[in-house]
Parts: sequence; C-alpha cells; structure tokens
Amino acid sequence: MPAVARIVAHRSIDLPGAALLAAGLLTLALSLQHLHDGPETFEAGLPFHLGAQLTAVALLGLFAWREWTAPEPLIRFQYLADLRFGAAVLANGIFHMTMMATLFLTPFLFERAWGRTPLESSLVVTLVQAINVVFAMAAGWLVDKMRWRGLPAASLAGIAIAMLGLGVLGPRLDMGLYVVAAVILGVSSGVFNTANNTAIMSILPEEARGFSSGMLESTRQFGHTTAVSLGAVALGLAGVSVSGQGSAAAMVAGFSIAEVLMGSIA
Repeated sequence: MPAVARIVAHRSIDLPGAALLAAGLLTLALSLQHLHDGPETFEAGLPFHLGAQLTAVALLGLFAWREWTAPEPLIRFQYLADLRFGAAVLANGIFHMTMMATLFLTPFLFERAWGRTPLESSLVVTLVQAINVVFAMAAGWLVDKMRWRGLPAASLAGIAIAMLGLGVLGPRLDMGLYVVAAVILGVSSGVFNTANNTAIMSILPEEARGFSSGMLESTRQFGHTTAVSLGAVALGLAGVSVSGQGSAAAMVAGFSIAEVLMGSIA
C-alpha cells in the first residue's frame, strides 16, 4: 500500500498538454466538416478548411514539443517507440475508422440505392454488432489458450478482405452478398477487438496501463471522427451529397469507392 501511495503522490496531470491536445484534435475534426452553405460553396470554404488544418498541425506540433519537455507528460513517446505497442495502437484507430465508415454508409446503400426500409438496414447493422459481441467473448478464450500474437493481424485481414469484396463487387452487390460480408465483418471485428485490446493493455509495463487505456480510447474516438468525413468524401466523389441527393447508381459507386479505400487502409 505505501508503494502505491508513493506512485500516486508524484503523479500530476499535464494540463497545458491536455489543452493543446484537445484543441488540436477538435480543430482537426472541425476542419473535416462542411460548415458553410453546402457542397457547391466548397471553394468559398477553402480558407476555413485549410486554415483550420494548418492551425491543427500547429497545435499538435506544440503539443508534441510540450510532451518532450514536460516532467509528467500525457504521452510518453518512448512507449510509442515500442514496435508492437505502436502497431497495435495504430491498428486500433484503423479498425474503428474502417468499420465506422462502413456502418455509416450502409443505410445510404440500403435505403437510397436499393430502396430498402430503415428497418432492413438497421437489422443488418445490428447483425454485425451482435456477431461482434458473441465472437468478442469467444475470442477471449482463444487469446488465453493460443496466445498467438498474429491473431489481431489475421482478424484485421478478414475485415480488409470483406470490405474490398464489398467495394469490388460494385453494381453486382446485392442484399445476400452484403449479409455474407456482414457476417465476416462481425466475426473478424469481434476477434480483433479482444485480441488487439489485450495486446495494447499487456505489452507495456504495469505502471503504464493508464497510458495504454488512454491511447486505446483516443484512437477509437479519432477513428470514428475521421470515418464519417471519409465516407462523405467517397459519396462526394461519386456525385452524391451526404443528405442522399443523387442517383441510385451514384450511391452504389460512392459506397464502392469508400469500401475499396477502407479495405485498402485495413
């Protein structure tokens, strides 16, 4: 107990670092949004987007400088230099970004392109999540028994294959094929979540578990934030607005572009 008390006593929160990180990430997230009068005004909004992105880079640069010099930094960069830990954290952000982009665009594909009901699209999204939960629990046993370090990579590969399949099929994609891909995504994401989270929380020393947990949540949230923006960009490249204005063929093309992009990143 005294040892724990000593550890707690010398810890302090790097409030300037926290403020710089929050401001940098918020500015970056806002720079990806379209806050003016619609897609047709994008050129007029270019100073906003570019200015916000340059500001975000500056704030995050100041945050990095602060962390190198702070006595009790929020982020210890030497931890990120650990190849296994850094790769696991990066993979977590990629996983949440690619999955969120796919789930975000699913209702557009089902309802706008295929004329399906909101109930049908929500059932498919729920199917992915339900399978995810079941296999996340099963993967706990698998991780404990096999202790195979390659399990996160193998499950992320399954996610990549399913997304690339959805993207490459394009106009040939139908409800049945989507459900097959959804099952693969559910199984792979459930296994990945458990295996990769276990890796992130166990690689670094015990005293670094707060840092590990913070990186786990930060990359999850940032992945979700960027996913919606990338999904909207993919729709825009195919001539579809986020409000759903566009032909059914354009909607399918936008979904295909997004899935090829997300699958390639995964």
